[in-house]
Amino acid sequence: MTKKIKVPSIEETLGLIRTPEELSEDEKNRRRHFNTKEREAIFILSGGLCEICGDFLGFDWEPDHKFPFSKGGETTVENGAALCRPCNRKKGAS
Repeated sequence: MTKKIKVPSIEETLGLIRTPEELSEDEKNRRRHFNTKEREAIFILSGGLCEICGDFLGFDWEPDHKFPFSKGGETTVENGAALCRPCNRKKGAS
């Protein structure tokens, strides 16, 4: 059985892109990256383990948003997850 997927047209895709002028003031002022204190807290809360695969986090671990930033998620410790680089790169922006 072949699965059919709908691929958006260029017009539909371009309709999703907003210019800076179209963003609200809140959207313009949101902070995407976790600061050092937030990174430390996220690491400690994770117990030094990746929250997806459970492996020990290396020096290259990455803080991530549990509720995606691109969908309105805040950059807070409560919304942060400690992930190893391979897991973070595999999951993409879902």
